[in-house]
Amino acid sequence: MEDKKINKEATYNLITFVISKGISNIGWSTYSFGMSLYILQITGSATNFAINFLLSSVPRIVLSPIAGYTADTYDKKRTILLSHLASVIAVLSLLIFNIIGQFSLIQIYVTTALLSSAALFNSVTFTSSIMNLVDDKRTQNAFALNDAAKNIGSILGPVIGGILYINFTLHSFFIIFIVSFTIAFLLDLTMDFRLFSKRDQKKVQEKDGDFKKKGMVSDILDGIRYVKNDVLLSNLISISLFVSLFFTSIQVGMPFVLVNELNLSSEKFGFVQSAFSVGMILTTLYLSVRKEFQYPFILAKRLIIVLSIQFALMVVPFFYPLSENIMFLYFILWSFSIGSNIIFMNTPVAVKLMKLVSEDYRGRVIGSVNTLSSALVPLGLFSYGILFDYVGAEAVMLATSLLSLLFTFVLMRKSILMRAHPEYFVELEKRKNNIKEKIGG
Repeated sequence: MEDKKINKEATYNLITFVISKGISNIGWSTYSFGMSLYILQITGSATNFAINFLLSSVPRIVLSPIAGYTADTYDKKRTILLSHLASVIAVLSLLIFNIIGQFSLIQIYVTTALLSSAALFNSVTFTSSIMNLVDDKRTQNAFALNDAAKNIGSILGPVIGGILYINFTLHSFFIIFIVSFTIAFLLDLTMDFRLFSKRDQKKVQEKDGDFKKKGMVSDILDGIRYVKNDVLLSNLISISLFVSLFFTSIQVGMPFVLVNELNLSSEKFGFVQSAFSVGMILTTLYLSVRKEFQYPFILAKRLIIVLSIQFALMVVPFFYPLSENIMFLYFILWSFSIGSNIIFMNTPVAVKLMKLVSEDYRGRVIGSVNTLSSALVPLGLFSYGILFDYVGAEAVMLATSLLSLLFTFVLMRKSILMRAHPEYFVELEKRKNNIKEKIGG
């Protein structure tokens, strides 16, 4: 009877979590799109647009370790609710300033920084809480649905934002954000964030006291040492960071190669970009109903090898000229397969990593990874921008493909994978022996 009740609560947590994330992501994406258009319209300056983008990115680099510390040290539910509340207050203030005619660009910048910071604390805390919200069997479903909510929000937001911007006033963007985040707040309020927690609450309170005595910096460093002391964790996090860095070659290279070099029309390029998102969404929906992969790190290694080859496939038309229609179809399939590959690779590994990391350290591990990956993205975008301009697309993408393969074989070598899935290699050895016996027989 007790198991049935817990299972029911876990189902409720999962459904509520997905609805909450979906609604808040749509609200955030719609608001961001509207503010970006507004900045471009009133200033006509790409610099001002870039400043707003920068203010939404910097908090991820600077505050991620603090967000991780907060997720591990303080009550997760309270942190998530406070992040929603802070977001609503920030946008409500912006709406009031707009109504009384005191609206300015500086206020948008400040609000962007505040919203980005609140979203970071929310995201890190929610991710570190997933295994407390749902049972072990549905962890992959929860991670996949979380990704689906993000991707659907990022697609619907600009669509809704475009309609609002043409037909309504700026107030509508603020109202949609406030309503969506208020609904998310009320939904999150009903969830049990300790349903599957394995932490003893008395020990947690004692540990919280120790955390505060030690200090935040010392505690963050403990999280970094935790990763460094685990060879499997450090190697797998390293490969994920390198994949993120190499993937910026696609972000920079796709528009450069398709539009500038291969002269694909902007309309067709839009469809190619959309195919990437469609691949991601369909794969997340598939993983949300599929049972968990038995050997996710083995799968990840194979998929990173495929991704490394896909890097090189972007420049195939340079060596084998194709007609525009064939080239368009080729890149649609290429973009779709990359989007699908990214989700197939990331979701099972994220689930396994969270299971490997102790509950006491999940927030700090996520925070540390966020900081590094967020710092690598602008570095990658800047570096690849220069490389594409001065070295050429063919050489850059082929070199990226080879480097990606090299890092994969080094960081995901057999000894590392044996730590993650020793049973896989035992089973593999049995199969080999059976084949030898059959051949010998």
